[in-house]
Amino acid sequence: MKYTPDLAAFDQSGNLILIVEVKRKKGTNSQWAVKMRQNFMERICRPVKYFLLALPDVFYLWTQKNISDLSSDPDYTIKTDQIFSNDDLKRIENVSEDVLVMVIYEWLRRLSFKEVNSVQSDMIKSGLYDDIKDVYIQYEVDLW
Repeated sequence: MKYTPDLAAFDQSGNLILIVEVKRKKGTNSQWAVKMRQNFMERICRPVKYFLLALPDVFYLWTQKNISDLSSDPDYTIKTDQIFSNDDLKRIENVSEDVLVMVIYEWLRRLSFKEVNSVQSDMIKSGLYDDIKDVYIQYEVDLW
């Protein structure tokens, strides 16, 4: 069965680095996130370093150390108010899921251009900040 994530990032060699799923749901917890991730990861037949479940109020991030354990809790749970400005948070509060995907795309694209001291610390600790440099980000690419 084909799997089409909202966003996928590939390095210069074409290796899959990051899968991003965007949902509009708010008020979730890590148990809910684990179940969502399981549903997506069961359909992926390619190795991936990071999986990001991006919601309006929280990002759940799994890294390569737990990526293959489908029952593992996220390695990082990051509130979006640590990533986005108050103005940006107000803008994304009532947007459609498609618009939210575009916001996350732009955030990822700009992440590699930010100075280290302006990047949320968990993004640095996770390794995503370094690995996102020089990647090609695609919308809805089929993975199988």
